[in-house]
Amino acid sequence: MDQKHEKSVKELESRFQFLITLALFFPLIISNLYILAGGGEKSSAITILQWGIFISLLLAAYLIFIFLKKKTSSRFLSTLNIFVLINIFLFIPNIVIFAYNTQSLSLTGLTKWSLLISFNLLLWFPAAIFLLVSSYGIFILGRLIFRD
Repeated sequence: MDQKHEKSVKELESRFQFLITLALFFPLIISNLYILAGGGEKSSAITILQWGIFISLLLAAYLIFIFLKKKTSSRFLSTLNIFVLINIFLFIPNIVIFAYNTQSLSLTGLTKWSLLISFNLLLWFPAAIFLLVSSYGIFILGRLIFRD
């Protein structure tokens, strides 16, 4: 690997690790804010358990990326970097809206729609990252197996 490619891999690896850290702590933030607003502990525990699927998708995508990092193209790195950065960015409106509405959890108008959109995107982006990384892994594996 040349130095530019190695630097890109290192940057993406650190962003990926930061994203996984955010994903690990986000359900705790939601859970605590929900409890502060008067929600039940059972509902907050269910939220934490349901979030586990998205954490596992991110972990699986990260492990595949680690195995493929020496064989990645710069185009794939930049695409994956964009996906990871968007996923990191999607945490911001969710945390701000949840923190702002801790007293009542009554969302209205623009706040309700922005939370609905950003939260759904936040939930589905780990799946998109996993599909991107795993499909690239299958492509690389196919090139290695069927190389003449």
